[in-house]
Amino acid sequence: MALSVTRNTILALAVAAAPAFSQRGPAQMTGQVIAGGAGRANVAVQLVDQTSTILDVVFTDASGRFLFRRVPSENPGGVFLTVEEDGFLPVRERLNLRQLTGLHTIYLAPQPDPGASAPDGGLLVDVRTLGANIPDDARDAYARAVDDVERGRAAEAVERLERLVESVPEYHDAWITLGVQYLNGGRFDEAEAAFEAAREADPGSALAPLNLGILRYQAAENLQGQENPDAALGAFEESRALLEDAARLDPASTRAVSYLGMALYRVGAYDAAESRLVQAMGMPAPGRNVRLMLINVHVRQNRLQAALDQAVAFLEENPDAPERPAIEDVQRQIRAALGQ
Repeated sequence: MALSVTRNTILALAVAAAPAFSQRGPAQMTGQVIAGGAGRANVAVQLVDQTSTILDVVFTDASGRFLFRRVPSENPGGVFLTVEEDGFLPVRERLNLRQLTGLHTIYLAPQPDPGASAPDGGLLVDVRTLGANIPDDARDAYARAVDDVERGRAAEAVERLERLVESVPEYHDAWITLGVQYLNGGRFDEAEAAFEAAREADPGSALAPLNLGILRYQAAENLQGQENPDAALGAFEESRALLEDAARLDPASTRAVSYLGMALYRVGAYDAAESRLVQAMGMPAPGRNVRLMLINVHVRQNRLQAALDQAVAFLEENPDAPERPAIEDVQRQIRAALGQ
């Protein structure tokens, strides 16, 4: 027995989660320490405040990855990541507390050896460390722009960031932050262009394709709402490709995996969508929309008992959710279909 209002009722439950670029409040942050083109294990990464008081310390795993489980949402003087590893230049990077998604990559530059040179007399340079070679004055300008953002001076931040990326177009983080500010100001085309520039500046970063993928996903939902199914499907396909790239570059990104699962559902790849959504459920802070989308997936697969189980679990986890009346209606429909 088929559900009579599957499309109108159940699909309405899959409300998109908040974009990666608007996440607020205490959050987890994942990162990786790269040295010599590979992840470096057993490196101490410190989270400190402006006075260098240590807030937290974690160590990288075998692949150079680290995880801070709780980063403060606000700090008047700023919060910084620091690394001091023997044989490498020390690192001190200020965090943008409003933008902690994606994989934060720290490149360790070798401590200069005055006696070492290349055969032609030039310096030996590892190309994977070039991302760390942003001029100090550019880093200072970026820190001031971040401070503008945190103090609510959006116009000043945008002006500073536009000047910065014009002078240092390889500055990935500046492009990302500029894109976020464009989004906040409703300048969507310019935001997309900024994220594209960030992707070109650092093809190894997951954050640019993640934000681009979410933008395309939301654009596709708008097209769907305008009853333009062909254009919506094309936009969902674009979103899926970008999010697959983001999930490949940062497999630990809950946002990338979650949105990839939702995009796969939207293009009709139900088994692949289920795999990604189940994966996201086992990751930190998956968000309630993952389980909502799993209900949709199981209905499309005609696995009504699995859909019912997800609906029951959702209400147990979110008893006061605004979707509760719709979920209860879905449960009644599924139970009727199952003869329960």
